[in-house]
Amino acid sequence: MNKLSNKTFLVDFRIDEEIENELKKNDIEYIKTLKNENLYYEICGHPDIAACNLGDVTVIEPDTYNLLYEKIKNFNVIKGETILRGKYPYDIAYNFIVTEKYIIGKLNYMDKVVRKLAEKKGLEFINVKQGYARCSTISLPEDRFITSDSNIYETLISKNLKCYLIECQDIYLSERYNGFLGGSCLIYDDEIMFFGNIDSIGNGDILKKILKENHIKYYDINNLKLKDYGSMIKL
Repeated sequence: MNKLSNKTFLVDFRIDEEIENELKKNDIEYIKTLKNENLYYEICGHPDIAACNLGDVTVIEPDTYNLLYEKIKNFNVIKGETILRGKYPYDIAYNFIVTEKYIIGKLNYMDKVVRKLAEKKGLEFINVKQGYARCSTISLPEDRFITSDSNIYETLISKNLKCYLIECQDIYLSERYNGFLGGSCLIYDDEIMFFGNIDSIGNGDILKKILKENHIKYYDINNLKLKDYGSMIKL
């Protein structure tokens, strides 16, 4: 993997040792989340639930911001307004796909600070039915997307954006729930680190074909089942 100089990511506090070792080997700095008691266990530490990166600034949910303040205070971070609580849809205020041109997600539940910054940056707002938009989508460079959600796919295609739809029901989140595609990897520029082996999912061959077609390099962190730790969020 390419060296990610001067880049720090927010990661789930439960990432396994192999992922930590891989991050360290590639000089990727990271800060672990802490358990958010307001959320159900499976997502209580997922970065893409608690934070939204808008390029040069990251908005972080108030409780998470306060818990991590000493570790994040030197980064360009802003405290959000919405306190996450309970279950869906009260846990999706920061779960948006953001590119240089677009912000994509369930707009009615968007945090006001995220909305204000997105408007200031002149981003085009795209509404979808899926509240876990960031979780369920891999955002590739140049506004290309891979998603497991049919409505996201249909919406982006209708906007003349390049999007691939792939069914992914084999990603591990917990014994109760399946995980999402976007939360099972770290992407930077044109390379992806998967948290497990993509051959462990039923459509792994299709996913590899899509990545090859788009000249995206990838590698598996191990030969175990692909696991959703939440998308790592850049600080």
